[in-house]
Amino acid sequence: MTRTVAHFGALHAVVANAGFAPADHPRTIADGDPELWAPMVLTNVLGPALLANAALPHLETTGGRLVLVGSVAGLKNSPANLYSATKWAVTGMAENLRMYATSRGVGVTLVNPGMTDTAFWQGGVPPFALSPGPVAEAICFALGQPAGVDLNTLTIRPVGQPA
Repeated sequence: MTRTVAHFGALHAVVANAGFAPADHPRTIADGDPELWAPMVLTNVLGPALLANAALPHLETTGGRLVLVGSVAGLKNSPANLYSATKWAVTGMAENLRMYATSRGVGVTLVNPGMTDTAFWQGGVPPFALSPGPVAEAICFALGQPAGVDLNTLTIRPVGQPA
């Protein structure tokens, strides 16, 4: 007797979109509170790595896509800013994962939003900040690429953001 097993709910796309800065942000490493740093580093760096670790075998099966949400802070240096350093780590991780995953049929995209109107700003949102909608559209654009296309990096900033 032959038995057929249906595979419902296969994983085709994963987005790592967690990240935050501690309450003392934007203080520097020189004057910030080290007691507040570990949760940020674990969320911003280890979180995407753990998600990739769990998802990659499934994405290989489906030829799926992995999107990591970084930040413009991971492209532009900010003096002694640990949040920025965590986003630099995401930038490096995205390229490292792309190099690994591309031969396995998995696309990897890094999306770097600039200043976006989210709770990140803790009440002090810059007046020119993006609404979250365009960032979500950029992520959807990356996920919607046709088979065989690996869109590697998207940076989206509001007009008016100098860095």
